[in-house]
Amino acid sequence: MNKRGVSADVKRLAIHLYLEGIGFRAISRIIGVSDVAIAKWINPMKENLALLRKQSVRMTELHKLEHFFITKELFNEFGWLLIGIEENKDVCLLGSYTTGNLRLAVRQ
Repeated sequence: MNKRGVSADVKRLAIHLYLEGIGFRAISRIIGVSDVAIAKWINPMKENLALLRKQSVRMTELHKLEHFFITKELFNEFGWLLIGIEENKDVCLLGSYTTGNLRLAVRQ
């Protein structure tokens, strides 16, 4: 944790959300930190983050997982963005109740 109380995990989450294409203001609402602070964390790294953002992903549909989420009523009307990070690879699960789909993105 730094001197102002924002942990490295919160900063890491902000960077992951930024890489997913979410803007600074939306990230600030999600994690409860000002958008100016988020910009100060990300702007010095923007050039290197752009290289990460350009990497290709493979999209796969997950019908069974979609069925599980919908039958358990785990989606609300706005949908969810679920991110899971495994060691040595990034896995992102994207879903929306309004469109009725889930997609798994695995960095290749």
